[in-house]
Amino acid sequence: MDRPAVQRPGIRLPLFSTFLAGMQYSLVMPTIWEYMRIDMHCENKVWLGVLVAAFTVCQACFFPVMGVWSDRHGFRTPYCVAATAGVAGGCLYGLAGFFHSLPLALAGRALLGIGGSNRTLAPAFITRVAPAAPVTALLALNNGCSLLGV
Repeated sequence: MDRPAVQRPGIRLPLFSTFLAGMQYSLVMPTIWEYMRIDMHCENKVWLGVLVAAFTVCQACFFPVMGVWSDRHGFRTPYCVAATAGVAGGCLYGLAGFFHSLPLALAGRALLGIGGSNRTLAPAFITRVAPAAPVTALLALNNGCSLLGV
């Protein structure tokens, strides 16, 4: 079965999304402990673990959800919903410091994890739309974008 030619704007968006996910990780992870201590007045390392794990657990739980959803309905809607969840999570996480609220930070990190689950869509999208020959190179480029973001 012939694959359609690679559409440059169509490939660039998932690559850019992967790059931004790496940037998000590199910006939040080094600052989360200071954010908790200074803005939320909490020096409990258990809460640090909970906040870090909330993102990862929600992301891991929603990877298959995003995969099944995109298999059934295409990529656009899951990407948009994940991006919206990520923006809402970022807003909640940012407001948590203003309100000194760990539960608000936890909700924000959970929504950020749901938003981050769109990382599973980029390689799937690339394998579906790229011609067979450059798929491996494009997947390597996708991983490189993630590392560049970090």
